[in-house]
Amino acid sequence: MTASEAREASDSAPTWIQRLCNRSVVEQWSIADDIPWNDFRITEYHTIIKRTMAPLYSAILRGEKVALRLLLEASEKISDESFGRFIRLQVVDEERHVEFFSRVVEELGGSTGIASAMNAFFDDLLALRSPEAIVLGSQIILEGFAKCLFEEGAHLAKKVAATRVRVAGRPEPAHLLTAISNLVGRDESRHVAFGVLYLRARWPSLSVSERTQLTGLRESLNASLSRGLEAMKPEMTRLGVPPEALIERVTHLQNAHCKAAGMIEREG
Repeated sequence: MTASEAREASDSAPTWIQRLCNRSVVEQWSIADDIPWNDFRITEYHTIIKRTMAPLYSAILRGEKVALRLLLEASEKISDESFGRFIRLQVVDEERHVEFFSRVVEELGGSTGIASAMNAFFDDLLALRSPEAIVLGSQIILEGFAKCLFEEGAHLAKKVAATRVRVAGRPEPAHLLTAISNLVGRDESRHVAFGVLYLRARWPSLSVSERTQLTGLRESLNASLSRGLEAMKPEMTRLGVPPEALIERVTHLQNAHCKAAGMIEREG
């Protein structure tokens, strides 16, 4: 959560929602106009690189589809119009993400099988029903993980660019990874902020039982995601993304987000 997002947390609900909506409008991007597909040259990647990237991006694509489906369900259950406007804007984001990653996967050679443990995590998310559970699972846990993954990809791209001897004419994934972090990752940042601020607004009005259920849900979804990431360690390792460091970062940031939402008491 950025400093500006933290300041928004102290605002009234209509104010912070308006700010997030304004950011969403300003930060919109177009697959046709803002994505340099010709620079990516994904179809020209070395076969080994494409085979390594395809399973991970197939999982990302399913995650985006799950996020879109959950968001559409949340839009039917959250009646507050101030929240509803942001959700409608996010639906546009998620539809764009699905289109974007569908093309990436297609150019990598087509969708591949996804680790069963990661599929189980997505299925756990699709079983969520209450608005608070959906927001926790999709906005904080799923979107938070995606944001970390995209940022790690961008960091990897910079590291490779600085140390690797490039072969003239051979396309590298760096352009793609950087674009994902700059555009999709920026969207995910807004989505996580909405999740934090929505739950912060709702938490005081929840019963003890409802709070206990959400806390237990967070723990179970975390365990499910960890099993999924554990199953995908081979793909991440081959891509140069350190799985243990990614899992540690996801856990650290999620704890910070849940503290900001009021789900975890702050120390001191």
